[in-house]
Amino acid sequence: MVRGTGREKRYNGLIGAYHYLGYNQQAGEQLKYVVYAGSSDVACVGFGASALKLRCREEYIGWSEEKRIENLQKVVNNNRFLILPHVRVKYLASHILGTVLRRLREDWHSCYVREIVLVETFVDRERFIGTCYRASNWRLIGTTAGRGRNDRAKAYALSVKDVYVYPLVKDFRARLGVKGVKP
Repeated sequence: MVRGTGREKRYNGLIGAYHYLGYNQQAGEQLKYVVYAGSSDVACVGFGASALKLRCREEYIGWSEEKRIENLQKVVNNNRFLILPHVRVKYLASHILGTVLRRLREDWHSCYVREIVLVETFVDRERFIGTCYRASNWRLIGTTAGRGRNDRAKAYALSVKDVYVYPLVKDFRARLGVKGVKP
């Protein structure tokens, strides 16, 4: 994890140079990871605030509007995932995702002193097919409406993205305020 360290600038630079969305300083809570092989940078993985509203996620979780507002901070978004262009290792992407997810809850709690129980991510269907997420046991739960986070007037058409989630605990629904569900 490079958040708050001198290596955070390296993460920002790599994302800015090689990720198709580029780098932009996001507000709020976030964790950034740089993955190394020896002393060489191999990949970057970033997490931040979840989507404010997302129909397929709300349906998948089964929570009410009240519970969503109350517990949304327990969901984080995998907002950047980059394997550097010169790196070609079979199964590396799913290995990295698995490794980072195994430590994410503890790292988030160490930084922000609160629990997270579910991770979401968006895969641009025009660019990717989500192979590494499926190989890492993420669940495809639906698609976005093709609008951005700040498009309240529905004025901007964006590409539709597949929505994947990864529960960090078996009883994530109960921890998100949904009663009467089995893990």
